[in-house]
Amino acid sequence: MKTKILQSAAKIASKSKLLKRVGTKIGSSLLPEEFETRVGSSRFVFRPKIDGLYYLNYSDAEPGVDRVLREKLKKGDTFIDIGAHIGYYSILARNIVGESGKVIAFEPNPESYKLLKKNCEKT
Repeated sequence: MKTKILQSAAKIASKSKLLKRVGTKIGSSLLPEEFETRVGSSRFVFRPKIDGLYYLNYSDAEPGVDRVLREKLKKGDTFIDIGAHIGYYSILARNIVGESGKVIAFEPNPESYKLLKKNCEKT
Protein backbone atom coordinates (compact mmCIF):
# COMPACT_ATOMS: atom_id res chain seq x y z
CA MET A 1 0.00 0.00 0.00
CA LYS A 2 2.80 2.42 0.96
CA THR A 3 4.54 1.75 -2.36
CA LYS A 4 1.36 2.46 -4.36
CA ILE A 5 0.88 5.79 -2.57
CA LEU A 6 4.50 6.78 -3.25
CA GLN A 7 4.19 5.65 -6.88
CA SER A 8 1.10 7.83 -7.34
CA ALA A 9 2.86 10.79 -5.72
CA ALA A 10 5.88 10.31 -7.99
CA LYS A 11 3.69 10.17 -11.09
CA ILE A 12 1.86 13.37 -10.14
CA ALA A 13 5.07 15.16 -9.18
CA SER A 14 6.73 14.23 -12.48
CA LYS A 15 4.09 16.33 -14.29
CA SER A 16 4.71 19.56 -12.38
CA LYS A 17 7.94 21.46 -11.69
CA LEU A 18 6.43 23.08 -8.58
CA LEU A 19 5.22 19.74 -7.20
CA LYS A 20 8.61 18.24 -7.99
CA ARG A 21 10.37 20.93 -5.92
CA VAL A 22 7.86 20.65 -3.06
CA GLY A 23 8.04 16.85 -3.19
CA THR A 24 11.82 16.96 -3.04
CA LYS A 25 11.70 19.18 0.06
CA ILE A 26 9.12 16.98 1.78
CA GLY A 27 10.86 13.80 0.67
CA SER A 28 14.20 14.87 2.06
CA SER A 29 12.72 15.17 5.53
CA LEU A 30 10.11 12.37 5.60
CA LEU A 31 11.42 9.56 3.44
CA PRO A 32 13.77 6.79 4.61
CA GLU A 33 17.42 6.67 3.54
CA GLU A 34 16.67 3.60 1.40
CA PHE A 35 13.41 2.33 -0.04
CA GLU A 36 12.76 -1.06 -1.61
CA THR A 37 10.48 -1.51 -4.60
CA ARG A 38 10.38 -3.95 -7.54
CA VAL A 39 11.76 -3.98 -11.06
CA GLY A 40 9.87 -6.77 -12.75
CA SER A 41 10.18 -9.75 -10.43
CA SER A 42 13.34 -8.45 -8.70
CA ARG A 43 13.67 -6.41 -5.53
CA PHE A 44 15.32 -3.04 -6.08
CA VAL A 45 16.63 -0.52 -3.54
CA PHE A 46 17.01 3.20 -4.19
CA ARG A 47 17.73 6.27 -2.07
CA PRO A 48 14.73 8.63 -2.30
CA LYS A 49 16.62 11.52 -0.71
CA ILE A 50 19.41 11.27 -3.27
CA ASP A 51 17.89 9.53 -6.30
CA GLY A 52 14.39 11.03 -6.03
CA LEU A 53 11.10 9.19 -6.17
CA TYR A 54 11.11 8.53 -9.90
CA TYR A 55 12.49 5.01 -9.36
CA LEU A 56 9.01 4.06 -8.22
CA ASN A 57 7.88 4.61 -11.80
CA TYR A 58 11.17 4.85 -13.70
CA SER A 59 9.65 4.08 -17.09
CA ASP A 60 8.26 7.65 -16.97
CA ALA A 61 11.75 9.09 -16.36
CA GLU A 62 13.15 7.82 -19.67
CA PRO A 63 10.11 7.10 -21.84
CA GLY A 64 10.47 4.25 -24.29
CA VAL A 65 13.67 2.69 -22.92
CA ASP A 66 11.80 -0.04 -21.00
CA ARG A 67 9.77 -0.85 -24.11
CA VAL A 68 12.87 -1.06 -26.34
CA LEU A 69 14.65 -3.37 -23.89
CA ARG A 70 11.60 -5.61 -23.61
CA GLU A 71 11.22 -5.76 -27.41
CA LYS A 72 14.88 -6.19 -28.40
CA LEU A 73 16.46 -8.24 -25.59
CA LYS A 74 15.90 -11.99 -25.59
CA LYS A 75 16.77 -14.89 -23.31
CA GLY A 76 20.47 -15.69 -23.61
CA ASP A 77 21.50 -12.20 -24.82
CA THR A 78 24.31 -10.12 -23.33
CA PHE A 79 23.45 -6.62 -22.09
CA ILE A 80 26.15 -4.04 -21.29
CA ASP A 81 25.05 -1.14 -19.10
CA ILE A 82 27.64 1.67 -19.21
CA GLY A 83 26.91 4.24 -16.51
CA ALA A 84 24.54 1.85 -14.76
CA HIS A 85 23.96 4.23 -11.81
CA ILE A 86 22.14 2.06 -9.25
CA GLY A 87 21.10 -0.64 -11.69
CA TYR A 88 17.51 -0.13 -12.84
CA TYR A 89 18.20 -1.22 -16.44
CA SER A 90 20.70 -3.86 -15.34
CA ILE A 91 18.03 -5.49 -13.17
CA LEU A 92 15.40 -5.19 -15.89
CA ALA A 93 17.81 -6.74 -18.41
CA ARG A 94 18.73 -9.54 -15.99
CA ASN A 95 15.04 -10.45 -15.73
CA ILE A 96 14.77 -10.59 -19.53
CA VAL A 97 18.01 -12.40 -20.50
CA GLY A 98 17.64 -14.96 -17.74
CA GLU A 99 20.14 -17.51 -16.49
CA SER A 100 21.49 -18.21 -19.97
CA GLY A 101 22.23 -14.51 -20.62
CA LYS A 102 24.73 -12.09 -19.19
CA VAL A 103 24.50 -8.53 -17.84
CA ILE A 104 27.66 -6.44 -17.50
CA ALA A 105 27.19 -3.22 -15.54
CA PHE A 106 29.75 -0.44 -15.16
CA GLU A 107 29.38 2.48 -12.74
CA PRO A 108 32.32 4.78 -11.91
CA ASN A 109 30.67 6.69 -9.04
CA PRO A 110 31.63 4.86 -5.79
CA GLU A 111 28.37 5.65 -3.94
CA SER A 112 26.18 4.61 -6.86
CA TYR A 113 28.35 1.52 -7.39
CA LYS A 114 27.69 0.37 -3.80
CA LEU A 115 23.94 0.45 -4.38
CA LEU A 116 24.32 -1.08 -7.87
CA LYS A 117 26.19 -3.99 -6.30
CA LYS A 118 23.55 -4.34 -3.56
CA ASN A 119 20.77 -4.34 -6.16
CA CYS A 120 22.53 -6.90 -8.34
CA GLU A 121 22.85 -9.23 -5.35
CA LYS A 122 19.10 -9.06 -4.66
CA THR A 123 16.66 -11.41 -6.32
